[in-house]
Amino acid sequence: MVAQQKEKEEKERIRREEEERKRLEEQRRREEEERKIREEEERRRAEEEARKKIEMEKQLEEERKAEADRNKIVAGLNAQTAAQFSQYAAQQHPGDRESQKALIDHLQTQHYEQYMAQLSISDGDKPVPAPVQ
Repeated sequence: MVAQQKEKEEKERIRREEEERKRLEEQRRREEEERKIREEEERRRAEEEARKKIEMEKQLEEERKAEADRNKIVAGLNAQTAAQFSQYAAQQHPGDRESQKALIDHLQTQHYEQYMAQLSISDGDKPVPAPVQ
């Protein structure tokens, strides 16, 4: 009877140990899956951040290039019209340098806008050439 009891207790101990081993194994498996999921999410997040950074840098470079192109066009147009606009401003506002400067700035801005509008009408989406200085 004692031998049967000991055998029964031993089987119960082995069964509990096996259950504990399986529970721990399942817990490790879940933790490993969760770790892999976190790593994958972090990898994706890092890739997305890198992609956004590259896109932002590309956009900034395009904006800088567009601004440089605009400045070249403005400089070319202003060089072409400087004497004419200065003479006209002097006639309109004799002796008033501030008003002359404001008028010249206005005329230059208007001339640039007209030039760009004319280019967009005649060339559609083709690149805008800089005026010859």
